[in-house]
Amino acid sequence: MANAMKFVPTTTTVITFDNLADSSVTTYVLATWTGSQDTSAGNTFIRANHGRLAAIEVDFSAPVVFEGADYNSWGGAQSGYAFDLYLGGNLVAHGPLDPNTCCSLSWLSSGYSGLVDHIAFNGSSDGAVIDNLTYTVSAVPVPAAAWLLGSGLLGLVGIARRKVA
Repeated sequence: MANAMKFVPTTTTVITFDNLADSSVTTYVLATWTGSQDTSAGNTFIRANHGRLAAIEVDFSAPVVFEGADYNSWGGAQSGYAFDLYLGGNLVAHGPLDPNTCCSLSWLSSGYSGLVDHIAFNGSSDGAVIDNLTYTVSAVPVPAAAWLLGSGLLGLVGIARRKVA
């Protein structure tokens, strides 16, 4: 019984916002002013918050490990300038955002390896951008079918022997 459990391999997904239909993101809220913009390379990113301080929020249909995202903001440091990671409505991790990323996307590593189902990017009132949101579906233990079938058959044989005796 050394290998009674096996693990489903992890899968890393990158959301480029070019095609949201193929991802496990169920909703994304881009508060106040919203939109997407085509870059010169033909890639799309999501921008929000123009003129107001509001979060870019992403909800997942099942818990994932948030790896990071490309991030950009304008307007300098403001109170609450950070990203928050949640699981089941509880804050599980909090990290600062660099307010000086104007004019180019910078990789934001989450630094947290636990599961999350909600991400909030709290940026400046002059605007924020996210792209290439990267997450991993964590490994899930699955009982090995042979062990499960074998133990079930042994149980049935034991019950049958008791009835005969």
